[in-house]
Amino acid sequence: MLVADRARLIPRGRGLAVVGAVRALPGRAFPVERLVEPAWDVARRRRLTIYDACYAVLAETLDAVLVTADRRLAKATSNAILVAA
Repeated sequence: MLVADRARLIPRGRGLAVVGAVRALPGRAFPVERLVEPAWDVARRRRLTIYDACYAVLAETLDAVLVTADRRLAKATSNAILVAA
């Protein structure tokens, strides 16, 4: 969203509105300590940042769908759906 907002590909304020909608969704916190070691392995094997690898591991851990426009991140887990940027 931020990339699209900066490039003026979406109407002014739309990105912030989406952020507000996402914040309103029910959710839960997950301790990053449980993600770091498996994410380190994924990051090394898949040549990802540790930050991106945490998302891949979290999706797998929660059996959740990871929606991303990052092709490399999408290839890191079978739980990912690649969307057009």
